[in-house]
Amino acid sequence: TFIKRFFIQQFKRSCTPAGKVLLHQQFTENQLNRVMAAFNRYPFEDGLMIQAVAKTAEANPTNAVNYLIQLLTDWGGAGVRTVAEMEDYLYARDMAQGNALMHTREEGRELLGAFRAEHGAA
Repeated sequence: TFIKRFFIQQFKRSCTPAGKVLLHQQFTENQLNRVMAAFNRYPFEDGLMIQAVAKTAEANPTNAVNYLIQLLTDWGGAGVRTVAEMEDYLYARDMAQGNALMHTREEGRELLGAFRAEHGAA
């Protein structure tokens, strides 16, 4: 759609400065193409890229580009398509790993399994 094409153009224009500021590295053309290929592999809502960059910046990984690509691949493979689904998925994953308060790992595993089943992921 026009909005998605516009978003991609704007992302490409702002990616170098955003990568430098948020991710402490400047994206090369090849890295940018790899990130966009990962984003375009799934029918993600546009706002999910912003969340992926923010989550990558929070994690402060050694290789931000690879981390960002892995994040998008993980979310896409789990059936995440929207920001709301991403939030549900991350909470369920935290529960399954025992990192969420007020829930047990077993409840988290059940919730994560239900999320994946509902969204057609393995």
